[in-house]
Amino acid sequence: MNDLGNLQRKPIVVRGKKFTRKYPEEIPLGRFATPGEVSKPVCFLLSDDASYITGQTLVVNGGSRME
Repeated sequence: MNDLGNLQRKPIVVRGKKFTRKYPEEIPLGRFATPGEVSKPVCFLLSDDASYITGQTLVVNGGSRME
């Protein structure tokens, strides 16, 4: 797997400051995911290691939606 540490330098802000202050309180892990935490599962699913995985949903959300 590639080293994705360089993706973890700066958070991406998609919404306003009020959202970025309030919303992490609702996530069980208490913070937004880093780009690396999102991209590593994607890279795994694209790799040969996941060649036998079919029809699955991999939820990367810090536990904010448990199913």
